[in-house]
Amino acid sequence: MSSFNKVVAVCALLMLVGCSSGRSYQTGMLDTVKLIVSGGEGYEADPEQIARIPYASILASIEGGPQGLLILSGVDGAKRRWTSADGVSLIVSHGRLQQIANWRKLEITGFRSEMPDPLPSMIRTKQAHFQYRIDLIPGYRENVVVNAVLTQVGREQVNILGIERELLHVEEEVASEDLDFKATNHYWLDPQTAAVWKSVQFPAPGMGAVQMNQAKPYRGGS
Repeated sequence: MSSFNKVVAVCALLMLVGCSSGRSYQTGMLDTVKLIVSGGEGYEADPEQIARIPYASILASIEGGPQGLLILSGVDGAKRRWTSADGVSLIVSHGRLQQIANWRKLEITGFRSEMPDPLPSMIRTKQAHFQYRIDLIPGYRENVVVNAVLTQVGREQVNILGIERELLHVEEEVASEDLDFKATNHYWLDPQTAAVWKSVQFPAPGMGAVQMNQAKPYRGGS
């Protein structure tokens, strides 16, 4: 990414943060700008650097692309908006990727469900069913029904930024008859708090995996 494009991306992020609903990290924004501009594509995780910055962050890659550091740019209830240096935003709730904005190939513009997401309760439940609807562009496909079956796999040792954690692995089989779409998502949860430390998700047909790891978890209220 050129320096000009990085500056444009940072300006877009500042506008997003200023306009986002709910609470958001706005103090010390200059430090965030410096971090994002210096991060760029293929950001190599530096646990010491991440620990020093006062902002919640995640590490993410899309479709096997370079890993990027995404900064928390908005909070709305249980939803967290994480934004990259090039302006891509991932909207996540309880570890589930619900929406994607400004991705070059596809955007998920809406997510709805008439039932609570069972993912947080999977630390106590062996299997659960879930149904939700998403809106996609291009094509303006609305109310696409997705059915999911979540199953406990068991506890595994997972390395997150050099720290070994014993996490509960949950598999999720998702399918949409509307789009002839099937995929398997993976989540690794803290067995006590249900916080999702790592996930590999296929959020929509025609899109590869999105992998997310917690770098510096958000410590605010819900």
